[in-house]
Amino acid sequence: MEGELKYSFIENGDFIVFEDGRIFKRLDPPVSSGGYKYVRVGEKSYPLHRVIASAFVPNPENKPEVNHIDGNKTNNDVSNLEWVTRKENAKHASEHGLLRKARKPTNLSVKTKIRERRLELGISQQEMAEALGVTQSAVALWEIGRTEPSTHNLRRLADVLGCSPADFF
Repeated sequence: MEGELKYSFIENGDFIVFEDGRIFKRLDPPVSSGGYKYVRVGEKSYPLHRVIASAFVPNPENKPEVNHIDGNKTNNDVSNLEWVTRKENAKHASEHGLLRKARKPTNLSVKTKIRERRLELGISQQEMAEALGVTQSAVALWEIGRTEPSTHNLRRLADVLGCSPADFF
């Protein structure tokens, strides 16, 4: 085609050079812990599937989320992306077995007793965290059973709550 720029791939395809002097480096975006590829522009990161969908997939209904049709979060080909509502996205994930199984809580007794005792004493999670020298989110994770306090923290926790470590079990 007339007017089309000539280009060449160099360094095993890592770079593309255009006859007008522009050069681009091929990106191999990292994959997040959630399984999505991200691209970094300056200090900000963007989900690659959203960047591609925003550029190439029409969104006449202004739907807020991008779905991977085949369920593969790293397949960001335009033909595999579609704009959906949150409800449509959740339905697709459910129908295709893409939902992560919730982690089973750890020792239910520990989480229940930490929370019950803290509430009995009228102590907030933040106050308990400060007394223990841990973050408020650590206390929250103990109370929902996502994690358990270490042996060291369990002893300190018992002191703060005025009980014995054995009372948690």
